[in-house]
Amino acid sequence: MTGPARHRKGPLLAATLCTLAFALALPTSAIAATTCPLAAAQAPASPSQAPLAPEDRTCLIDARALGAKPVLYDLRSRSDYASFHIPDAQHASVAEVSRLLRDRPGAVVLYDGGKFRSDAFLLCKRLRDEGLKNFRIIDGGIAAWAQVQRRAERLEVSRLSDAEVSAALSDRNVSAVALSDGYAPVLSEHRIRQATKGSTGRKVLIADTFIPSARLEASLDGKGGPVLYWTGDRDRLVALIHTHLRQDQKRTAGPAQSTACSAL
Repeated sequence: MTGPARHRKGPLLAATLCTLAFALALPTSAIAATTCPLAAAQAPASPSQAPLAPEDRTCLIDARALGAKPVLYDLRSRSDYASFHIPDAQHASVAEVSRLLRDRPGAVVLYDGGKFRSDAFLLCKRLRDEGLKNFRIIDGGIAAWAQVQRRAERLEVSRLSDAEVSAALSDRNVSAVALSDGYAPVLSEHRIRQATKGSTGRKVLIADTFIPSARLEASLDGKGGPVLYWTGDRDRLVALIHTHLRQDQKRTAGPAQSTACSAL
């Protein structure tokens, strides 16, 4: 083999090993042994990547404690609002509601599509920084309300995307429930907090795509707090968790250089 051919073979082999390691969703120990362990394509930005806001719980209101006919503003997109919203809620953008609140003497209730408590804290900080105080934010957003009211739409608005599930599982305020066989060992292996019998608070249901919708709907009762869910292949879940861990490691370590991996 000629000299140039040998030089071309090295980078090509390293790139091939990187691709195979990620595509097969190998365990962490196996991925660490590959030539290029961290060169997998990163998942879309997840909620945990947003800057943390102060945990101002005075901003929050439980969906079960709204009372009769509160003044409501829906801050989601107009298309989401048109598709489904809380009765009597008015649509507004964050900028519009900021102006509206300045002219209102009484408190109003806001909600958006954010499923995480951190989403509510970020919205609260933004409005507080503008000097506004006469508002509360529904903890869990539209999903929490739909679950409390047993609305048929609760299944649609409570689903987690691939980009959201790994961040949800890493949230210290969330516990996971494996509804399908083979998922509990994945949660245990990655030290993800699992819900115990009678536990309350936010939960994330993990299941395969074959789970009956009726079983998921029965679990979205909103009694102990908002319940979110994700359905997908077990290997896909492992790959998403690994990607999230690698992103956290890279954010912690900062920029790095690697002769084998252009992604580093």
